[in-house]
Amino acid sequence: MALLPGYIHTPLQGIDSIVGKISKPDGLRFFYEIGAIPVPGRPLTGGSFSNYAKSVPVADRLWLKEQQVGGQDFHLALTKRDILIVSLPASGINISVSVKTPEEMAEALLTILSFRAGK
Repeated sequence: MALLPGYIHTPLQGIDSIVGKISKPDGLRFFYEIGAIPVPGRPLTGGSFSNYAKSVPVADRLWLKEQQVGGQDFHLALTKRDILIVSLPASGINISVSVKTPEEMAEALLTILSFRAGK
C-alpha cells in the first residue's frame, strides 16, 4: 500500500493474525488485519480470514460495493457509523477507517486502492 505523505505504519500485537495501524497526526487512522486464507474443505482457525465488508449486516450499512482494481477484488462497505471497511479476499486482508467527510473518503480510498498484492 502506498502511504500518502505524513502517514506512518505501526505494527501492533495480534494473537493469531497480523495486525497494525497506518496513521498520521490529525489524520485518518487505518487499522488492518491479515489472516490466513481458508482452504476449501478445511476447518477455519482463529486467524483465518473472514470477509468483514460482506459481514456487515444490511441494517448497519449504507452500501456494499465489489470492484476489481489492478486485477484484485476489493469488497467495500460503509457503515451507518461512517466506518469504511475494505476486504481483499485473495490476500486475506481487512482494513477499517473512520471517514467523516468526502475528503476523508477520498484520502482513504486513494490509500487503500493503492494496495498491490506481493508488494
